[in-house]
Order: sequence, then structure tokens, then C-alpha cells
Amino acid sequence: MADNNAFDVTTRGSTLFRLEQGADFDGSDLTLGVSGEGAVGVIGTGGGGTRINTQNAEINVSGNGATGVIIEGGASGIIDQATRIDLSGRNAIGALADGQKHTLAGSNSGSPSAATSLNSAAELDSAQEGIVGYIARNRASLTNTGNIAFTGADTTGLRVESGASGTNSGNITIADGGSGIIVDSNGSALTTTATNTGVINVNGGSSAARSRGVTASGARAVANLNGGSFNLNGVGALGAEAINGGRVNVSAASTPQFNNRDQIAYRAAGRGSAIDSASNALSITTAGSTGYRIDDGAALRYASAAPIR
Repeated sequence: MADNNAFDVTTRGSTLFRLEQGADFDGSDLTLGVSGEGAVGVIGTGGGGTRINTQNAEINVSGNGATGVIIEGGASGIIDQATRIDLSGRNAIGALADGQKHTLAGSNSGSPSAATSLNSAAELDSAQEGIVGYIARNRASLTNTGNIAFTGADTTGLRVESGASGTNSGNITIADGGSGIIVDSNGSALTTTATNTGVINVNGGSSAARSRGVTASGARAVANLNGGSFNLNGVGALGAEAINGGRVNVSAASTPQFNNRDQIAYRAAGRGSAIDSASNALSITTAGSTGYRIDDGAALRYASAAPIR
């Protein structure tokens, strides 16, 4: 499928392109508008070889709560570096990988499929509030290699839920109470993981409404910080936290940089929550800042003795 024409889905909850039962989508040279509230640009759903490849498409997501691309129920999707996804609608989502297939009426169809996969290399940037770059849920896998830069309030780079897995090597910048990566297993019996090797710039926020680099929430939530760094730039910025039983694994290659006051590198709160650190040193350099904050029965575990300065 290739055309130079522009398409726009303008009505609430509607979909522009739906591909299933082994169908392919090629977005070469397409311009897609997603201006309806809760609308979707492209859905690839179900197994049997269903594949979405955006190629160099331009996808303008301007509807409130609208989504550019959905990959679900065993389908696979590639959003390449040449793709442009413009997120201008409040609470818009760039792309969603969902292991659960849905019918045309929106009800669940069959069981979630771990074969569902989405790979994106696109660059995302937005000044709108409530934006989410990517979501993975219900056993789907998500890989992001593109950079994400959000300056609006309460935005999220990647959100991984309910038994899904996410891998990020792109650089993520968030501000004003936003989060770089959220891993949330609450309500799920499945292990939910995200692995990061990219740089996360934690801007804006305040001591009362902190911007966060990574959050692992829920007894099955695991965030692996295998590399990269946190640039804690905003007042009160927080690098990584484990809450509600979640776990954050910190490798020696993952380092926080303190650049403002009242910051926290790592936090764990609640019984069962833990920070497991292989880092051999932590240097706290700014006024009122904290290396590790451990609250309410949480744990901090070191792989070896670690100096804190």
C-alpha cells in the first residue's frame, strides 16, 4: 500500500486502517491524520503473518487520547527511523503493542500472544501534556532505539504493563512531573520487565511533583538499568524508584549525574520493593540531594561494598 494522498480519521473511537489475518501494511509516502478523540491511525491485529511497516509515513496524532499505531494479538510492527509521528493531541500515544487481540467491537478475542512485537527507531518529540511515546502490555514485546524528547507536563516515554517486556537504547528526555520509563505489573501475575541502556534526562518538576527517570511498580515489575545514565537536571528529579513490591536492578555501567538541588538517585518504598545495586560508587554533589532513599520496609542490596560520597 503506497500513495501520496493524505488521509484523516476524524471521528471518535474510529480507525483509519485495520489489517488482520496475515495482511501487510506499507506506509511508504503516506500522510495519515488521527484527529478524532480516541481514534487510531493503523491497527495490525492477529497472527498469521500480519505485519505493519510504516516506512517513511508521516502520522499526525492530534486527537485527544488518539493513537498512531497499534500492534496486537500476535502481529508484528516496524516503525523505522524515517517515520515521523507528530504527537500534538493531549494524552496522545505514539504506538501501542498489545498481546491481546480485539474484535471490531473492541472485546477481547482469544488469549494474549507473546509473539506480538513492535520495533521503533522513530524520533518522537512533543510539547503537549499527558503524552505517552510507547506502551507494551499483555505479553507483547517492545524495542525502542529512537530518541524521545517530551517537554510537556506528566508525559511518559515508555510504559510497560501486565507481562510485557520493553527494551530501550534511545535517549529519553522528560520534564514537569513526567517519567522516562514506567514498568507496572499491578493487577498481573506475570513478570513485567523493562531494560534500559539509553541516557535519560530528567528535567523540570519540583520537590513536591518530581520528574522520574524509571519507576518499577508492582510485585512482578522489574527494571534493569544495564547502562546509560541519568542526568538529573530538574529540581527534585528522581533517577529510579521501586514501589509497591517492584525491583530495580542497577548495573555498574548505569550512573546518575546530579545537576540540581533536592534530587534523589534511587528510591525504594514499601515491603517487597528493592534496589539491587552492582554500582561500586555513588557521588552526591548537589545541595539537599540523596543517593538512596529506602522507606516503609523496602530493601537496598549491594553486590559488593560500595562507597557513597
